[in-house]
Amino acid sequence: MNKFIALALTVIACSQAVDNNNDDRIAEWEKWRTNRVENLLKPGGWVSLSGLYWMRQGENTFGSGAGNSIQFPLDFPEAIGTLVVENNRVSLIGGIEGLKIDSVESGEGLVFDPDSGLVKVMEYRTYQWHIIERAGDIGIRLKNMDHPNSKKGLDLKYFEYNPDLVVKAGFIPYAIPRKMRMENVLGHEFEMEIEGQLRFRVNDTEYTLEPLDAGDEFFIIFSDETSAIETYGSGRYMYVKKSKAGEKVILDFNKSYNPPCAFTDFATCLLPPPENMLSLRIDAGELDYHMD
Repeated sequence: MNKFIALALTVIACSQAVDNNNDDRIAEWEKWRTNRVENLLKPGGWVSLSGLYWMRQGENTFGSGAGNSIQFPLDFPEAIGTLVVENNRVSLIGGIEGLKIDSVESGEGLVFDPDSGLVKVMEYRTYQWHIIERAGDIGIRLKNMDHPNSKKGLDLKYFEYNPDLVVKAGFIPYAIPRKMRMENVLGHEFEMEIEGQLRFRVNDTEYTLEPLDAGDEFFIIFSDETSAIETYGSGRYMYVKKSKAGEKVILDFNKSYNPPCAFTDFATCLLPPPENMLSLRIDAGELDYHMD
């Protein structure tokens, strides 16, 4: 046999072994599941969220006292300081003793400037908070790094591993990136740029997804015919690696997971756009989670 033909057959055989070795895929999937729980429960993970407060332009006093513009949990002093919002920039003034900005004890300073990308972390005892912006609204995201729920653990449920829902997709780039309207659970609307479309087949039927760019990966927000039945009602998320030129993108729906809103009332999760509402059952991935 020609040595080049032999080499080609060896490469094909190896690639088929990798593609069809469910034991390897299941082992990797189980590791992914373990890492997922660890990331949710770690200090600063989604389970640590303790509040979401939207601010008005101008001065916003905050603390545990009822007379504040923003009332923090009772673990805090009655008055902490004032956050001043001016043209989407936020400054802290009059901070109390023990309050830190980016780990440095300091009571005042600029803490948020979207034009420069500045986002500073404020902290007091076991709490941390920073400023977020959603469609022009400015808010405070509060975390308790010692949140009681982080000690309870998470019993996440999944469909049985489904090798039929590890599928190859072709990425079809648009000649000109298109704009897509998206919405989050709070009703904020966003215009996202979409560079192309993922096309794949399940049971001989073609489907498409519109992915968001996430560096070396695509970020996909989708719903399917299990949504609001076995799986989370507002859809699921999935990251997939981008392919090299001429190769297919691997969509492993076994790694589709619940958005943060399944675990906390203080997240601002994006919802699936109409383009990503699949008319089939995705019997793979994370099942719905019910908070206590």
